[in-house]
Amino acid sequence: KQVTFTSSRSDFYLSPYGVGGGGSSDPNASYSVNDGSDATYGFYRNNTAPFPYLDITSNIYSYTLPVNYSKDLHATLQNKNVLLTWSTGTEINNRYFDLQRKSNDGEWISVGHINSKYTNGSGDGVDYSFIDHYPTVGKLFYRLVQYDQDNKSTMSNVASIDVASPFLTIAPNPVIDRFRLIGVAAGSILNIYNILGQLIKNQTIMSQQYLVDVGSIPSGVYIIKVVEKSGATQSIKFVKK
Repeated sequence: KQVTFTSSRSDFYLSPYGVGGGGSSDPNASYSVNDGSDATYGFYRNNTAPFPYLDITSNIYSYTLPVNYSKDLHATLQNKNVLLTWSTGTEINNRYFDLQRKSNDGEWISVGHINSKYTNGSGDGVDYSFIDHYPTVGKLFYRLVQYDQDNKSTMSNVASIDVASPFLTIAPNPVIDRFRLIGVAAGSILNIYNILGQLIKNQTIMSQQYLVDVGSIPSGVYIIKVVEKSGATQSIKFVKK
């Protein structure tokens, strides 16, 4: 049996399931395997297997990736946001990209999607970008799950970035009954003190833009102290009308 795989990238290669191998040194060449048997082959990239294995039973099988990337997924900080950029070299029947994020100890979650810039999903390639406006604090990982027109999918490389704690802010300030606490990691502890240093309120922060109810406390000047999981602290003063 002969299996032929053609790609515009040299870091992809075709190999029987569980067997290592190397890609063609010529990025535009076909990489062929001829072992005379029926086997399950997988498309590998840098010794990983992000693509589904294909059970090849015909004598000759050719497969073309729906998207070839000319620039891998890359993540950079942009103010308090994470800017994701990537470029395609070619697209064939591409439908959309699902952008996914995970933390060190978390699961992959979808943070948005970008449709192919071609109405029919096919073209010579283009630049893409996406802004994650609500990244969590710590080391983050991003990937693209690309879906073609018949809902088959492939995965991109994984990009990583470290997001430091942003500056703590509240809005509005002065406060009437509630304020939004911005720039804190979920799981941090919120403490509110009066000007005498007495603890007035204590609770766990559930999200990065957390709504705090202070309608029951008297008018005056208060200090918020946030203690993050790492032990780092941030403080800010507010006025309760």
